[in-house]
Amino acid sequence: ARAGLRVTVLERAEHLGGRLRATQLAGLPVELGAESFATRGGVVAELIGELGLADSIVSPRAHPAWAVTESASYRLPASGALGIPVHPLAADSRRALGLGGALRAASEPWRRRSVHTPGASLAEVVRERLGERTLDRLVAPVTEGVYSASPQDLRVEAHPELARAYAQSGSLLRAARVARASRSAAGGAVQSLAGGMSVLVSRLVSQLQDHGAVIRTGVQGLALERSGTEWTARWAGGSCRAAAVVLAVPPHEIERLLGDGAAHDAAREDAAETRVDTQVETVALVLTDAR
Repeated sequence: ARAGLRVTVLERAEHLGGRLRATQLAGLPVELGAESFATRGGVVAELIGELGLADSIVSPRAHPAWAVTESASYRLPASGALGIPVHPLAADSRRALGLGGALRAASEPWRRRSVHTPGASLAEVVRERLGERTLDRLVAPVTEGVYSASPQDLRVEAHPELARAYAQSGSLLRAARVARASRSAAGGAVQSLAGGMSVLVSRLVSQLQDHGAVIRTGVQGLALERSGTEWTARWAGGSCRAAAVVLAVPPHEIERLLGDGAAHDAAREDAAETRVDTQVETVALVLTDAR
């Protein structure tokens, strides 16, 4: 749009932003999706800067996160990646794991390498290397909170840097320490925007409209046709022509839209294996100060 092209955005949902969404509760903004962004790579911060929101970036207070279960609540210890503790014998780790669980995890670097089945889940690897307590009380709360997925549905490759270090050292603890020492470690640093991440969507939509972009939501039954160098997009109740199309959809949707099954069979199979359908509930409580 900034380059002077006429842009049409087609969105299947009734709202824009995908996982970035907010609502109002007692007159206060509440984020229903992602509350922050990982600073690794700098790509999100670059987009925020392009949108003129750099001054709105905020950093979280340096307080530990907590896990709450049916039977207990405890502070999450310092983690290298995916909830794997970097110091299993530290006080927070011992409180979370118990002395036996902490000792089991701390002894891991001196155990022989494990041989995992192809495509082994994160849960299988952690259970084998660090024990059931570390899996249930540290890794699961983090993956369910960050990835909205059980460790049973994730692979170690969900954190590429951890996976590489684990392949080299054979130790999850050593790999977690490598990941924590790196500035690019996923989850190692996060930031957000004053007013919530949904502010980014609002600003992006505003700037698109300022540049004359057409935005359509609730688009159903999208189909694409190509004739020479021109594309035609059709959907229930509308159509448009375009010189170029940008798709931001899963691989199986690309295959459907482009009709190029042979080229996308591998992507579709991979998507079927890795796609995790998880419902996430946001629970918010508003307290009124009576003073």
